[in-house]
Amino acid sequence: MPSSPASKIGALLGIGILGGLLSGVFGIGGGVVMVPLIARVLRYEQRKAAATSLAAVFPAAVAGTIGYASEGHVAWEAGAIIALGGALGSLVGTRLLKLISNRVQRYIFVVAMVGIGVATLLEIPSRDAAIEIGWTGALVSLAIGLGMGVASGLLGIGGGVIVIPSMILLLGASDVMAKGTSLLAMVPTSMVGTISNARSGLVDLREGLTIGISAAVASYPGVLLAHLISPQVATYAYVGLVILIITVTLLNGRRARRG
Repeated sequence: MPSSPASKIGALLGIGILGGLLSGVFGIGGGVVMVPLIARVLRYEQRKAAATSLAAVFPAAVAGTIGYASEGHVAWEAGAIIALGGALGSLVGTRLLKLISNRVQRYIFVVAMVGIGVATLLEIPSRDAAIEIGWTGALVSLAIGLGMGVASGLLGIGGGVIVIPSMILLLGASDVMAKGTSLLAMVPTSMVGTISNARSGLVDLREGLTIGISAAVASYPGVLLAHLISPQVATYAYVGLVILIITVTLLNGRRARRG
């Protein structure tokens, strides 16, 4: 835990800047990075770290959506359907968060990240792929949203790590279209989940929004970088990030057991 109020604010801003930058690059909301960092730097228990991260995802997702939409890389229909499923799923996820232990939540987080890393490697997306939403696509989008919402509420990861590989594999989206649409869907999902967590006393909104506002500012250069790197480089960089996150989370768990 930072030793003074000034150092704590610096830690909150630093976590937000890193999370926001990666949010823009990978379209993930930043939660996958912010959860282990909040737990390690601020020494929060896993559930509080997840709830604080989810509050920070909201402004970061809004800023990232604007950045991708300005380049025409948001599928609005698919995003709206995913967002509907996400808002419903987040209520389930936040309910589960109150029922399980920190240790179980940490293991679920690690297992989810391993699955996401494997799914990301299954297909390298085309930068020019487009999305066509019919009835089948709408049902698939709703299912993706429900999965995103549960992951968002339970793990505090925003859900983009679920949406992006799912949109690429199941809907044939390009990488940048999946990233922009993912961020759009996170906006209502993170808002609903944060309201539920606040009612349960699991989150300090001031801390979450401090991280989130700095993340929102940092997301813009991340969006620009996302358009400069190739889908192949983005895929392998993301898998490397997943491996790093899993490592940090396991180290956090080891420290918690010793404590």
